[in-house]
Parts: sequence; structure tokens; C-alpha cells
Amino acid sequence: MRQPSVRPFTCLVFFFAPMAFVNPSFMGTPLGMKGAVCSAAPTKNVARNVSTMLVSDIGSKAELDKVLEGAGSSLVVVDYSTSWCGPCKMIEPKFQQMSEEYSDVVFLKVMGDKDEDTQEMMKTESIRAVPAFHFWKEKERVHTITGARTDDIESAIDTYK
Repeated sequence: MRQPSVRPFTCLVFFFAPMAFVNPSFMGTPLGMKGAVCSAAPTKNVARNVSTMLVSDIGSKAELDKVLEGAGSSLVVVDYSTSWCGPCKMIEPKFQQMSEEYSDVVFLKVMGDKDEDTQEMMKTESIRAVPAFHFWKEKERVHTITGARTDDIESAIDTYK
């Protein structure tokens, strides 16, 4: 029986804030290296696994502030959702796809009914309907979209990135 060929050892280094944060645009930022994923698997598979993690979950205002600080001049898009929201579930795959297409943009998600911290965050960010999307540039909110309107989201990304 033929042994499967293994490509040379591949190691992807990434950075962590308090949450599991993976975004290529943050390589070399002051967040500092906190972890690495190494694999002897083919590079293609590793790249696919990393791409599924480009939308990072945020659980508190403190976490959001830390990411905004580390983002510098990069655009940050925050998706505010809840577990019971139908349109939120429908737009999730498209939001994930956008995170893969716009590698220079940071994509975050807040699940507003996850716990008390996220519920408080929904209040402090004035989220009255979901899904809602906040666009941040240099720690300032520059745009807001309410509703699962993918064309508007992509247009805002193109405008502010």
C-alpha cells in the first residue's frame, strides 16, 4: 500500500488577543505572538483551515477595544447577531466569504445573547435590531448598517478600507 506523500513541514504563526484571533493583516502587530499552529499536512489544507477562522468572536467591550487598538488604520467590521435571528444565520456564510475576500479588513462577530457581557455590549453599542454591522477605522465608528444587506456591507467595506 502506497504511503500518502507529505509536504515539507508547514508552520503558520498567528496572534491572539483575549479571544482566538486569526487575521493575516495583524501579522507583526504589537499584539505579540502568543501561539502557533504547525502541521505536516499539505499547505492547501492548512490554508483552508485558517480561512475558516477569519471571523473572530468578541465577548466583551474590552476585547473589542483591544482589537480596535491593534488594528491601527485597518478597517474593522463587527457583526452583531443573536442565536435566534433568521437573517443573521442567512448572512453568516456571506460574511465569512467577505472575510476571505478582504484579507486587509478585520472581521469580528458578537453573539449578543451568548452571556451577560455580550448582552451588555449590545446595549452600550446601541444595537436595537439584528443583524447590525459597525464599521470602525482608527478606533472611530465610521458607518453602521442594520439588516442583512450584503451589497451595502460590501460597498461600505470598499468605501472605508
